[in-house]
Amino acid sequence: MIKKFHRKKATRALRRAAQMPALFHTLPGQDFDATKSEVLRWLSEQPEIINALFDYYKDSGAIVFENGRWRGAENEGETS
Repeated sequence: MIKKFHRKKATRALRRAAQMPALFHTLPGQDFDATKSEVLRWLSEQPEIINALFDYYKDSGAIVFENGRWRGAENEGETS
């Protein structure tokens, strides 16, 4: 059963995702490989979705801005 999409309650990112064309997540006759997913490629090309993903991790505190750069909240080490 397909779940009903409530456009009025949806964020910009969800409204954009609702416009996705028919794509394969697992290519026919192949084992699943996220790097070959048409769905993930399409989603990753949508600025609204990328911004929502970033905001999700930022707002959850999983990533933090410090000394002009972003890092994982549990990664205290410096990286180049």
